[in-house]
Amino acid sequence: MREDWSTGSDRSVLASYVFSGSAHEFLFQPKGNIAFGPWSDTEFYVSAGKGFHSDDIRGVLGSVPVEGTPLSIGKVPLMARTYGEEFGIRNASIPDLQIQLALFRQDYGSEAIYDQDAGMDQATAPSRREGVEFSAQYHPLPWLELNTDLAATHARYFLNETTLSNFYRIIGGSYIANAPAYTASFGALVDNAGRWYGGLEQRILGSQPLTNGPSSPRGRGYSETNADLGYKITDSVKAQLALFNLFNQKAYAAEFYYATDITPAEVAKYGSSGLSDYQVHPLEPLSARLTLTVTF
Repeated sequence: MREDWSTGSDRSVLASYVFSGSAHEFLFQPKGNIAFGPWSDTEFYVSAGKGFHSDDIRGVLGSVPVEGTPLSIGKVPLMARTYGEEFGIRNASIPDLQIQLALFRQDYGSEAIYDQDAGMDQATAPSRREGVEFSAQYHPLPWLELNTDLAATHARYFLNETTLSNFYRIIGGSYIANAPAYTASFGALVDNAGRWYGGLEQRILGSQPLTNGPSSPRGRGYSETNADLGYKITDSVKAQLALFNLFNQKAYAAEFYYATDITPAEVAKYGSSGLSDYQVHPLEPLSARLTLTVTF
């Protein structure tokens, strides 16, 4: 059991909008886990609990309609409550192999999205994420581990009678921007092999909608392979070489889609709302880092 207390204040100095205020909130967060088994090296578990994420104090007070939560949706809590449940299975009946499978659901009292134009998070309507996750670790040799982690997620705004009409008018739909449909990783780790150690990992980020509401435009996601190789020179000195984006994959590490500021000439052509287009951050090219570590 956990109890949190948070406080904040805001004072606007804009000549056209003078405002000051403060808010505080207590939040009680119980959490629980229960496991059944093991039977034949298999156990089942159930986990549930409450948590939170903090919101911008301007959205809490409704003090700056442009920057905080739109006042037509209403004020948001200082600590937006989350409710999570998970049901899972763990199995180790096959020698040297551990498998985990979990079904999960997470409800957020207020979804925090990225306001690209302001460069800050913005609180919006409630949301729900639910899905399945599979992970496994296999040790074919004492010094080698093969592992994988796969997850598929259904992320949508959680509409109810209170938020339904305002939500569709302001957000425009039910998809959550930049919430990927799936993620995956595959790796091989080497350790306890004398003085050598290292690893190889592939990370995959699935496609995702780039706007709140419609399923398109969509980001393509990316796949990246990283590797590292280390050598223990002495018990207190080790050297490690890390390689990032090993195959020099050409992709975008982050993608957004929104209207940008435009010139007067473009206003005449596209209108005052601006021209919407893809805004991207490229994946880092093939790069390396050499690290020397000394412990004492």
